[in-house]
Amino acid sequence: MKWDALREGQQKAIEIAIARYRASEPYTALVLPTRYGKSDVMRLVAVTLWQDGFMPCALALSPNVVLAAQLSNAKKWNEAVVRYAIDAPDLRIRTLSHLEVRPNANGELFLSATIQLVQRNIDFFCDWIESVLTLTGRRVIVFVDESHTGSDVNDWGDAVAELVKAGARAMLLTATPERSDGKRIPGFAFETVDEEPVSLTVSRPGLEPHLVRIELYEGTKRTLRLIPDHQTAFRDAWQENALCKVGFIPFDVDLSITEGGETRRGVLLSSLENRREVRRALSKAVRHAIVIREGVDRLVGELRRFRSRRSEAAAIVFCGNDETKEEAGVNEHAHQIKKAIEELAPELRPIIATSADEGKQRLEAFADGVGDVLIVKQMASLGLDIPRLKVGLDLSPVRTQAAYVQRMMRIATPFAGIMHCEWICPDDVVGRALFEKLVRDEGGDARTNDVELTASYEKERDESAPAPIFGIGGIDLTDFLDSQLHQGKKDQWSVVQTLVTAFPDLIENHSLAELAERAALFGIVPAALVTPDQQVQDTSVATQVLREQINDLANQLTANAIQPGFYDQKRYQEIRSEVFVRAYREAGVPRGVKLDQVTDILMLEGIKGSMERMAEEWSSQYRLELP
Repeated sequence: MKWDALREGQQKAIEIAIARYRASEPYTALVLPTRYGKSDVMRLVAVTLWQDGFMPCALALSPNVVLAAQLSNAKKWNEAVVRYAIDAPDLRIRTLSHLEVRPNANGELFLSATIQLVQRNIDFFCDWIESVLTLTGRRVIVFVDESHTGSDVNDWGDAVAELVKAGARAMLLTATPERSDGKRIPGFAFETVDEEPVSLTVSRPGLEPHLVRIELYEGTKRTLRLIPDHQTAFRDAWQENALCKVGFIPFDVDLSITEGGETRRGVLLSSLENRREVRRALSKAVRHAIVIREGVDRLVGELRRFRSRRSEAAAIVFCGNDETKEEAGVNEHAHQIKKAIEELAPELRPIIATSADEGKQRLEAFADGVGDVLIVKQMASLGLDIPRLKVGLDLSPVRTQAAYVQRMMRIATPFAGIMHCEWICPDDVVGRALFEKLVRDEGGDARTNDVELTASYEKERDESAPAPIFGIGGIDLTDFLDSQLHQGKKDQWSVVQTLVTAFPDLIENHSLAELAERAALFGIVPAALVTPDQQVQDTSVATQVLREQINDLANQLTANAIQPGFYDQKRYQEIRSEVFVRAYREAGVPRGVKLDQVTDILMLEGIKGSMERMAEEWSSQYRLELP
């Protein structure tokens, strides 16, 4: 076998897994970054132990059908056989989609199934594992991919424990060894770092509608450090060039918060510090037309730049879960995103792969090159292996470490010489903290509460004022960074956009944040990138007059698009934003640059001309007097 084809972290993980299986250790916990080759680690551990006569069969469990099919995919197994020079002519691999009397009746080396199938039929699989041990004297390996999805208090975690009790040996693999609920992951050793007493108050509905039951809990809050048997950190993977550099491009959202009938404006999403407020604001923001359009516009711009170098490059958008049965029926959020893509970039073909029945087929088709922008939810993306994905837009409101990292790293596989990718998202304090935690290799600690009920009583329900309602105002630029800790200031955005337009080769190996740092170091400004035949006259008086005319045009276009007597502030802002998006695009102005930052007269005239053309197009529908 060609072991030198493996990465260093893969080699160590395989050595430890084999040694612990042979020592009959019940659990082995392996932490490897996403896109680092966990699937090949499973394949080579299974093949090596099988060839050496130690293991009769391996069963790989995954949290969704896409990942289960991927682990048993014949093409990927054949690629592994060639890559590592595996000398095993009779490898039998299969996916289990339903119960069979003897899953390995045909001498299968590697079986793949969803953990849901096993959990629902746990007695059957325990009996099978016991029978294999009785017949062969050897123990089945159970690989648990994305093992952070199980805990010591849920059914998936219980299922793994039952399989081990029946005689299996479990190999747990994940990139994110922690859970947002603080529960322990079965099979991971841990040490207590800190503990302190804790009191919790939980309110539940009372016996009568006007009552609420209050429950008081007392106990201990513990901080636990999970101890894997092997860990390769994301930082190690970046140093090995096993992953693309990840550029982090956030955009801020101006929230209009209505409290008691009074409206306050100018509150930015990035200014919210309370996690509950952030979650509430995000859940509404990511579904708002202005935010969707802004995110899609940035995604389209980045994807076009990547495609100037590699025409196969693609993008992925993460949407939120449906909040109601009505939304689920029409997949509302995903279709809003799809519509925005079709309007802003008609040349791109968006593919929605969120439904359980068609999602798998659409993901497979996209992996084969069908489509340009993939729209998925969180669970559909677990284990997604499509290297041509190079731009990501996060319109999911979920902000937990495991979910956030899993989404972001879908675009981080090196592809055709491209060693960087760009991640676009609303700018919230939780998301920034999760990104910085990822790139700084912080973490490893989990928190858990061990409490018991000490008192319970009912009281009158408090009819307090409702929680603030978040509406969306405008969009603003914000600082951007990358996984190598480069950072660009928001006022450098136009410089960077001009750089990558003038020199498209830069995008293959440099993030936008890195280019911003270099531009600042060498004192590069947009004017320095203009060739002699492109230079234009620029005077403060002329540009200011043009800006005033542009603002007047935008205001009149927007006002005349609103029916008399039906004024709505949110709709007004949406239309005005759409006017500027189109005008900027047609004039060649980088998206996100403020109007007062545009000093090129030709660009300003282009913006004005675009708005005048809009006025002519809309003249049959709306009243408008040009200045």
